[in-house]
Amino acid sequence: MSLRAVALSALVICFLASCVSTTTNSSRNGGRPSNSQSAPGSDDSPAQFNVQLAIGYMDRGQLDVALDKANRALEQDPNYAPAHTVAAVIYDEIDDHDAARKHYRRAMALDPNNGDVHNNYGTFLCQQDDYKEAMKEFRAAASSRFYNTPQVAYANAGSCAREMGDLDTSEDYLRSAIQADPEYGYALYLLAEVMADKAEFMAARAFLSRYESLATESPDSLWLGYRIERELGDEKSARNYSAVLKQRFPESEQARRLKESQAND
Repeated sequence: MSLRAVALSALVICFLASCVSTTTNSSRNGGRPSNSQSAPGSDDSPAQFNVQLAIGYMDRGQLDVALDKANRALEQDPNYAPAHTVAAVIYDEIDDHDAARKHYRRAMALDPNNGDVHNNYGTFLCQQDDYKEAMKEFRAAASSRFYNTPQVAYANAGSCAREMGDLDTSEDYLRSAIQADPEYGYALYLLAEVMADKAEFMAARAFLSRYESLATESPDSLWLGYRIERELGDEKSARNYSAVLKQRFPESEQARRLKESQAND
């Protein structure tokens, strides 16, 4: 379960779906301008509409159309931060990292207190191996009083620290994520992986068990469970994980690793 696959794809999409619903202008008239035209970046503005379209196309994998809609939104309102964020995510997906960085920085300049932007920029930076700056962005997100999901930033920081090879820091951030949200499955799974990396297999088992009570089995979780139980000497439980992995996900990379591991026993 990689930082890119989970934090960038799933969490970024969730953020974008929510961030575009906010208004960037306010007035005494209920947050609406006094005239009949929509404010730039307001809920019913053309820019906001095109950002929503871009998100939909991006979610379906139609990145060329998504980018066209994001660029259209930026033409309609160059100062609409969510449009820059959407553009950044799309450019990252098509490996134009310079353009992605430019749009992330513009989004932060326009909306510096937006924890979601800091979190997503941190994810991007971690994927570019710019770990020091990535951790700064995650901390900025988690400490923002306008950010409602600090557990997401903490978990991403924990994942990034693990990629750096700093398991103790990773554990600290992941525990902070769980403290913020005890049922945050992504953080529970990552913490199970980290504890397994540290050869603390009883703790790894406990966190994986908590994850399994909240989430559907996946090739990753089954493979991790198999390895944990083998290390703990519980062959019955290991066989159970092995059987489910082979039965439910026979073509997965994890099932291939399982077969190789068992062939070498």
